Amino acid sequence: MHKLSQTYRTKGLKTFIVFQGGSELKPAVAKLAADHGITSPMVYLVDGRTPPRYKIDPAARNTIMLWVRGRVRANFVNLTPAQFSQVEAAAKRMLR
Repeated sequence: MHKLSQTYRTKGLKTFIVFQGGSELKPAVAKLAADHGITSPMVYLVDGRTPPRYKIDPAARNTIMLWVRGRVRANFVNLTPAQFSQVEAAAKRMLR
């Protein structure tokens, strides 16, 4: 996600990463950002739970949502690195 945001920042793409877990993740999140030079905001959920209104499966390995003005335009669940091109294609369409 960070690389994608860097590629399309001139078109206004912004990203952030939310980890499902509580404050015990803070050291791991900080290390991940430092090790990979990630400058996109990376946060964890204080109580470890995603608000129900987001309808995110807690068993999912990952969930990626793309939205504009509060409306979800694309939603991806359990993508592998090989499938990430789907997110990039959706972002390109969204940024036209």
